[in-house]
Amino acid sequence: MGSSDYNSRREFAGVRRRDLCPPKAESSRQGYPTARAPDPLRRSTPAGRRQGVGSRSSVVHDLPPDALRPALAALLEHEPEIYLRRSAGRETFLWLPEEGDAGLRSVAPVVVKRSRRRSFPGWRGRDVRPGGRREHENLRALAADGIPVPRAITWCEERAEILGRPARSVVVMERVEHRETLRDRLERSGELERRAWSRELARLVARLHGRGWCHRDLYLQHFLVPWPEEPGRRRLVLIDVGRARRDRRLGDRWVVKDLAALLHSAPDGVGERERLRFLAGYLDLRGIADRAARRRLARAVAVKSLRMKAHVPRDERGG
Repeated sequence: MGSSDYNSRREFAGVRRRDLCPPKAESSRQGYPTARAPDPLRRSTPAGRRQGVGSRSSVVHDLPPDALRPALAALLEHEPEIYLRRSAGRETFLWLPEEGDAGLRSVAPVVVKRSRRRSFPGWRGRDVRPGGRREHENLRALAADGIPVPRAITWCEERAEILGRPARSVVVMERVEHRETLRDRLERSGELERRAWSRELARLVARLHGRGWCHRDLYLQHFLVPWPEEPGRRRLVLIDVGRARRDRRLGDRWVVKDLAALLHSAPDGVGERERLRFLAGYLDLRGIADRAARRRLARAVAVKSLRMKAHVPRDERGG
């Protein structure tokens, strides 16, 4: 065992192995301690322009009025032959704009994400922007902060006609050519290769949090490995940023949530030593040197990871 592995194991000696590498069997929610990570700001994400009440349904977009083409609005109703992903209220598919779709023409298919949500103007302090516009704005802001994400192209939304009617929206983004996600790669990689990917992941996540962003769904499946790959270079692209948010001072609760999601989604072959090494590398990059603070964060991440294991995702719930 190398000296770095030994130091990581000593540093996080208070974190139990079964917390970092939970068993495969389903666990009960009861009996887990609560991770109380302070969030001193508790500042809500600024809401966009209110959506919902109007004399009639309308479609808005981010292109000049003379550039709007029926194809963009038609994406709200488009039924593709194959969906890349489909769940309650969300659909993702490929689309190739046709000749004459000004501002949208592409030589390769683009990715379209369509969502619908109820829009209540009375929700004060909450982000009520439909998912398409929200993800489009997040993609542009993350790219400006140096986070590798797909290039945002445009968005379109349908404003609700009456209170409570689902508001539909789409976001169009560049397709990132890839053959696997980071989780897929880690599943088939040896320890030395996993260590290299772990360093790149820690660097990207540290930059994300250092810029005040939290992803809120930071699973390994949401990192794409672009193809073709460049020899000697490892690159990752972050996707599914619709729920991401940015604060001037990022609360610990969001840092813990993101890190716990990464550990929770790690393949079974990634052991305790590798998980601790990733946490240690991330904390080094964030400049967190205090040993007590590092241990507190590691314990909170382990507890949150266990709670995630007991949680049933919304898309998998019955009824």
